[in-house]
Amino acid sequence: MKRSGPFLLLAIVLFVQHNALGQNPVNGHAQVTGIVGTTITVTNVNETYDTFEDGEEVIVMQMQDNVANGNTANNSLFGDISGILNAGRWEVKVIASHTESFGSPVTVTLTTALAFPYSTCAQCRVQLITRPTFGAPNWSTTSPINALAWNGSIGGIVAFRVPGTLTVAHDILANGKGFRGGVPSANFTGACNASLYTSPSTNYGEKGESVHYMNTAAVRYARNKLVSGGGGGSTNNAGGGGGGYVTQGGNAGGGYNCVTNAGGTGGLILFPYVSFSRYFMGGGGGGGQANNSAGGVGGAGGGMILIKANTLQTLPCPLVGNIVRIMASGVDGANSVGLTPDGAGGGGAGGTVYLDVALLDVEPACPLICAANGGNGGSVVNTNASPGNWVDTGGGGGGGGQGMVACGAAVAPGGNATTSTQSGVGGVNDPGNGRAQTGFGMPNSGVQGFGGTITLPIELLFFSAKPEGQTVQLAWATASEENNRLFRVQRSVNLENWTTVTERPGAGWSSSMLEYSAVDLFPLSGTSYYRLEQEDQDGARTYSNIAPVDFAGRVVPLAFPQPADGEINLVGPNALSLSFSMFDLAGREVAVRSEKREDRITLDTRSLSSGTYLVRWSSVDGTSGSMPVVVVH
Repeated sequence: MKRSGPFLLLAIVLFVQHNALGQNPVNGHAQVTGIVGTTITVTNVNETYDTFEDGEEVIVMQMQDNVANGNTANNSLFGDISGILNAGRWEVKVIASHTESFGSPVTVTLTTALAFPYSTCAQCRVQLITRPTFGAPNWSTTSPINALAWNGSIGGIVAFRVPGTLTVAHDILANGKGFRGGVPSANFTGACNASLYTSPSTNYGEKGESVHYMNTAAVRYARNKLVSGGGGGSTNNAGGGGGGYVTQGGNAGGGYNCVTNAGGTGGLILFPYVSFSRYFMGGGGGGGQANNSAGGVGGAGGGMILIKANTLQTLPCPLVGNIVRIMASGVDGANSVGLTPDGAGGGGAGGTVYLDVALLDVEPACPLICAANGGNGGSVVNTNASPGNWVDTGGGGGGGGQGMVACGAAVAPGGNATTSTQSGVGGVNDPGNGRAQTGFGMPNSGVQGFGGTITLPIELLFFSAKPEGQTVQLAWATASEENNRLFRVQRSVNLENWTTVTERPGAGWSSSMLEYSAVDLFPLSGTSYYRLEQEDQDGARTYSNIAPVDFAGRVVPLAFPQPADGEINLVGPNALSLSFSMFDLAGREVAVRSEKREDRITLDTRSLSSGTYLVRWSSVDGTSGSMPVVVVH
């Protein structure tokens, strides 16, 4: 266990069962139906546990977006990710004013503009969540806290802030409060069908919910996953796939006497899209296919827990066993049980636990467990007591994918905060008799947190981007580095397409604080967004927070890379409208092929001899200039 020094951890963790009775939510929720400037229109408001009031903080969060886009036809590509768009984005804002109708909010106006765009399309769901502040400045939990269950429009989130010390004396849970599992099919008997990827028919198991909202029946049933939601079982008696998040959900066992597997496929991995401004709930498991009213329901995914405090401690500790838990785990898919059982349900994926705290002060006498694990797939249980009458029955459900725990904090000496790592286990057919049709849990591949033995390649303390004169100054620092090869500073104007501005080598291995800096010499006019991409020796990549910069100054184009081998890129304000010419040092114009690509002009330098050249440019705004470039082959 690391005993000192700030750290950043993403952990895949073990679900520990705990009694959820008597736990109360602390948040208010509302569905966002429109955003104009700083004014948000809401509906489906739930103020049972907290109200939307002027001057208080709220979270705007894109729960679902049109992530699959065109991948919704009945083929093997159904449910693939077309683009993550705005799914998972979130930010904290303050209410300036609001309007009500019959005592319920209708519009909420924020004090400042939103940093990110949000979508309210047919396949989208955006949510507004209160973030109450407890303590002045310190606060201790007085009873267990639980998330309001996601209902397709709102819920799934526990979020609050404590200005000083938060004492966690009770469980804080969002287990199974995320995307819902699919229901089993109506009773239907048909030939084995492994090529029915999607269907509007309830003859097939329902897919688990995911970051793509199921707005039509055509995308609701049959065996292919829908992004992070597990697929439903197909004919005959196949199991449902496990939900996905940090790791992929498991594929289900497939079908009575089926030669090819008709089981639901596992939900997809969303981890490459995760950042501090983009988190997800766990995908739901798919429902089993049934013809004897015994199909299993898919397990719901874990929700999200977002806690901000200066210090988090765990004493006093009144719970039995002196253990407190902060958990957002997926739940198990339901078994299929009977004399002639059907397909079982897939497990839900783990969700997100994010602890934005400066210090973890966890006493050995009152340990903290943080968990966001996938649920197990349901099994097929034949209750026929006569071995001679056992028959091949349905398929087991796929195990749910792993969730994530993120924490940036120092750990007080002697602390006792732990996580453990485990995917949901696939269910089996007749578990007591070793029969076939097993569902699959994907291999453990996450990172352990807190006291674990595996950490991220870097422990990032901060990343910042600030305008200074005609440049943007970039800075970051790490508390430690393991196997760290490279940093890339990346820039975007739309938060979707990222361009590398500069690179810095990593330290490889370091146990002390290291500071880095870089300069964007040619920033773009208007608002740009910067992030840090880190790459380890194995090619795995992680990303920092996103830093917006509003740069209003006049800037000139940038030519990179320098020196160039095969091509040079010209980027900058109005880059695509630049006029340019290229000369050798003797003043002779040389011919090069050019191509316009997104925000740049690319010059093909492969025909040029090695040496130094001069690029002269002029812009539509009347500015002009020249810059040297070096070509090396």
